[in-house]
Amino acid sequence: MNGYEIFEQWMGDSNDAFAPLLSLGKITADTIESVARRNYDLAGDYFDLGLSQLKVLTAGNDVTKLGAEESRLAKEFGNKFKAHADAYVRIAADAGEAYGAWTASLVETAKEAVTPKTVARAKKA
Repeated sequence: MNGYEIFEQWMGDSNDAFAPLLSLGKITADTIESVARRNYDLAGDYFDLGLSQLKVLTAGNDVTKLGAEESRLAKEFGNKFKAHADAYVRIAADAGEAYGAWTASLVETAKEAVTPKTVARAKKA
């Protein structure tokens, strides 16, 4: 076996060893990205609500119309907020599912790695 082959074998073993961590990192990065995008959307809805309220207040409406418009805006925002809350729950559920699958695959890999031969080697060390 030449040096290149030894290096290739070592790199292959290293990649195999770090594969679970890379997979975990991807799950975490995807989850963080989903939460950040949802936060950005929610911030936009808050901003839109504030602008809409400002327009209603400065439109010179009477108190009755002002109250009706504020009520409509609050209801619309409440519906949007509920949709965001539902999305956060879905993100959490998806992340939990992904982390659960990752853990299960790690356990299976560990079970496959522990053989009578590896146990005997470990006892000798």
